[in-house]
Amino acid sequence: MILAKLFLRTALGALFTCACFTGCGLNPGLTNAELTMPEAKYYNPVFSPLPEEVEAAFSGGPIDSEDALKFEDINDLLDPDSLAVENGYCLNDDGTGFVAAKINFPEATGDMIQWWFWWHANRNIRYKIWCPGDHYAISVKDKRQANDLTLTCEERRVNNVHYPWEDTGTGLMQLSIRFVSPEEFGYDTSRFAEEGIEAAICGVVGYMIAGIPVEHTCMTHLFRRQGDGLVMRSRFWLGRAIPLEGLRELAITEYTVKSLGYHCANEYTHLSGFLPEIYQEFK
Repeated sequence: MILAKLFLRTALGALFTCACFTGCGLNPGLTNAELTMPEAKYYNPVFSPLPEEVEAAFSGGPIDSEDALKFEDINDLLDPDSLAVENGYCLNDDGTGFVAAKINFPEATGDMIQWWFWWHANRNIRYKIWCPGDHYAISVKDKRQANDLTLTCEERRVNNVHYPWEDTGTGLMQLSIRFVSPEEFGYDTSRFAEEGIEAAICGVVGYMIAGIPVEHTCMTHLFRRQGDGLVMRSRFWLGRAIPLEGLRELAITEYTVKSLGYHCANEYTHLSGFLPEIYQEFK
C-alpha cells in the first residue's frame, strides 16, 4: 500500500508538473496588443482588502468538518439565514476538501452575472482583468455555441466547457470547467424566485492533463438579491468528482483548500468592484 501511494504521488506530481510547464510561456500581464484594447483600463493589479470577516476566516485555521455544508444539502443555500459556515475551509476525513465564501456585489444584478460568465471567456484580456496576476488565458470548447446570439448568456455557457489558465495558489495550471444547469447540479429552482435568487453558476472543475480533463471538484456560486445589489455564496467540494479516496488524499491538501478559498475571495471581491461599470460599457 505504501509503495502504491508513493507511485501514485510520483505519477500525479509528474503529470501536474508537465501541465504547469506547458503554460510557462503565458504571462498574466497585458501584452502590447492587449494594452490597446478598450478593456485594458479595467486591468488593476491593486486589490482591495478582503472584508474583515472573510480575511479572518481564511487567515485562521480550518473549520470543524462537521460544520461544512454537505453537497447533498445544497438547497440549504437557498435559505436567507446564515449557515454554520459562510467563510472558511477544511479538509475532511475522506480526503475531500470544502471551501465557503460570501462576497457582496453592490449595484449588481443577475443579468450582469450571467453576462460576465459568458463575456469574459471570449478574450484573454477579459479573463486577466478579473484577477490580475492569477488569471493568464482562457478558451471555450464550443465557440459556435458561445457566440450564438440567439441563445441567452446562460445558454451559451451551460453544457459548454471553459479552459482557463489560472493559479489558485498552488501554481499555474490549465483547468477545465464544465458548466451545468442549476437543476442538474441539484438545486430546487422552483424556489429561486421566492428566495430572491437571481443567478446560479454551477460546474465541475478539473485539471487538463495531456489534453484530457481530469475532473475533481464541484463548485457553485449562488447570487441572491440583497438591497441594491447581490450577495454571493460560493461553495467548493474539492475531490467530490474523484472516486478513489487514496487519489483524493494525494491530490488535495489543507494548503490546496486554503489557497483556493483565498483565491475565490480575492477574485470575486475584485470583480465586485467593477462589474456594474464594465457591464454598462460592454453589454
